[in-house]
Amino acid sequence: MSAVLDDHSTPTTRVGARTTAVLTPVLVVAVVVNLTVHALGRAAGADFTVRTPSADQPQVVGWVSVLVMSIVPVLIGSLLLWATRRSPRAWVVLAWVGLVVGVLSVGMPVLATATTGTKLALATMHLLPAVTWWVCVRRELDRADRVRRAVVIPASRRPR
Repeated sequence: MSAVLDDHSTPTTRVGARTTAVLTPVLVVAVVVNLTVHALGRAAGADFTVRTPSADQPQVVGWVSVLVMSIVPVLIGSLLLWATRRSPRAWVVLAWVGLVVGVLSVGMPVLATATTGTKLALATMHLLPAVTWWVCVRRELDRADRVRRAVVIPASRRPR
């Protein structure tokens, strides 16, 4: 693998490409998989009616809620990746934080009052994007590391 560098870029400053390499697959998985799980759950008889311990009334989780709650966390995570674009360590932390938040958030549907099918579908919708996030961030870090090792940057062109 080779990389071509111009006067203003290094493997660590190709922010758009690096962030997009994470954002695109995670967003696709989050939206497509979550909407598919929602549709399959509905077809299997899950009513997606949820009552959380803090809510007075049960809520029905519709496809619009699934869509919004699939997109927003991915965009927030991607903004954080962009903000920490020069720090591979921060990306490692963000990969793990996203995974931990996703795994811990499985507790929300599990602890809510809902049918078993609804709980299972919602838990799946929390877990799959979190795992995809972790895999994609780590994969991009590994790719960037391979590029950095493959390209020798003269000291005069290194970022300060």
